[in-house]
Amino acid sequence: MAADTGEFSVSASFAFVRLFMLWHLLLRWYSRFKREREFAQMNISVSEEIFSRLQSACEQKSKALPDLAAEAGIALSSIYRWRSGSKPRRKNIDELASRLGINANWLETGEGQMNSIKRESFSNARILGPVDEIFAGTVPVVSWAHAGSATSYEELPAHWQERIPTLCRGKRAFGLIVEGDSMEPKCEPNDVVIVDPDEELRNGCLVVAKLKNDGVVLRRFTRLESERIKLIPYNQIYPSVEYSLKEFHWIYPVHSSFRRELL
Repeated sequence: MAADTGEFSVSASFAFVRLFMLWHLLLRWYSRFKREREFAQMNISVSEEIFSRLQSACEQKSKALPDLAAEAGIALSSIYRWRSGSKPRRKNIDELASRLGINANWLETGEGQMNSIKRESFSNARILGPVDEIFAGTVPVVSWAHAGSATSYEELPAHWQERIPTLCRGKRAFGLIVEGDSMEPKCEPNDVVIVDPDEELRNGCLVVAKLKNDGVVLRRFTRLESERIKLIPYNQIYPSVEYSLKEFHWIYPVHSSFRRELL
């Protein structure tokens, strides 16, 4: 009888331990599930707020969202997914803000003013983008002619001139002084475009390209099939031209632009 009682006591103890461990595991699972749910809801809320601010900015700028997405080279469906919690990529936020002429930091966080402060003086340059953000640093500037003689990035540093402030964080970024009127009114002669060789080429983005049988061109980029692209000017007196990628030494995306003072 005593042996039976002892065995029952041991069995009851093991059962209690197993129940305690199960309860502990369930509690940990519930806590993890609760945290993940709260985190997901927070992400959805943040993404929804960005989408809402983008819609508001489009309304104020009289710009249709599908048209803006096409100009920025961003799939409209990916923008609509922001409403369900898909996290926007920072470079997409920057591109959309640049196209609308608004403050990218406001679009992402809601902080600061919506509209960019334009033509703010900084040394001998005037910035055309948001100036209430912190500059990432400075980049060297090269002339149009020197860029046109360079067949690779490695040949450019020999012709660096002044340095100007920029929000671009690209390690190989540089400024290029614009010549010609093919991109007016987007870019005017003597403006400076900030070029980032390490940035991804996207449909609709502005690029600086060095042709093998010609100089440098500043155009809007569109990728076609079979290793072919189309370069499109803003100024309608110039034609859009299709090329093979083999016709170029290099093609670099434009990050932003400056309006220089004509001293």
